[in-house]
Amino acid sequence: MLYSWISKAGTKFELDIVEEKVNVTKVVDANLNITKTTSEWQYTVNNMTINGKTCETVKYNYLDLTVACGSLKGKVLIPDDIKNQIMAGGLAEMNQKIKADHEYQASRDSIKKAMSY
Repeated sequence: MLYSWISKAGTKFELDIVEEKVNVTKVVDANLNITKTTSEWQYTVNNMTINGKTCETVKYNYLDLTVACGSLKGKVLIPDDIKNQIMAGGLAEMNQKIKADHEYQASRDSIKKAMSY
């Protein structure tokens, strides 16, 4: 998806980033005996331009972008509204899990209250 914004200094940024859910296998214990497959959101930057100049290297880490455009290297902060749009799928899933956890905990609390006398 393509996002664009202009900084307070007047610099125009365009970011083409893909958000996808992937399965990841993680090691659970130190002996490498137990692994667990989970799904995570992965963000891949296809292209980024700053004032129309294409950046060669772009790394996304949820808070900012580490970029290299020619001889210039640095970090680009992503505005909060753009960041929320990029992470919308992951945030919606996390909010859904939190809501389910709260409902489960409320059910447990009501059962405990009913069983105590």
